[in-house]
Amino acid sequence: AYNCLIHFYKRSTTRSCRRVKKSAAGEESDDSGGSLAQKQKISFLENNLDQLTKVHKQLVRDNADLRCELPKLEKRLRATMERVKALETALKEAKEGAMRDRKRYQYEVDRIKEAVRQKNLQRRGHVAQIAKPIRSGHHPGLAPPAIRPGIKSGQDQMSNYPKN
Repeated sequence: AYNCLIHFYKRSTTRSCRRVKKSAAGEESDDSGGSLAQKQKISFLENNLDQLTKVHKQLVRDNADLRCELPKLEKRLRATMERVKALETALKEAKEGAMRDRKRYQYEVDRIKEAVRQKNLQRRGHVAQIAKPIRSGHHPGLAPPAIRPGIKSGQDQMSNYPKN
């Protein structure tokens, strides 16, 4: 923005000077040392120059302020980046710890399952186990399962036991 204004300032000043020179060459001067049109153009150029000077000074002040703020903002950015890195590292460590804990938990579950299976095998011995007894006259898979008398569907089965 600053460079654009400087470029605009130079172009407008150059154009205005050219116009003044052309009009001065083409017009006759009056008794006070110049024509009325030349005086108006000079007044316009002076006002334009004052406005551009004010804008230039404001831009210089803004630029100086920004240069002062830059180190503070860079320091804040560095602190933020360090915090992000620390959080990323902590997250990575937490994920790794969770994976280790999960593996350890799964190992323990598998170990307990195996111990229970071994205990059940020792209790049963080496006798063949019957999964489902077949009654005479019934073919497995053809008859619907019988409903035991005294238990209605949806009724809690624990209600048959005495309450304390």
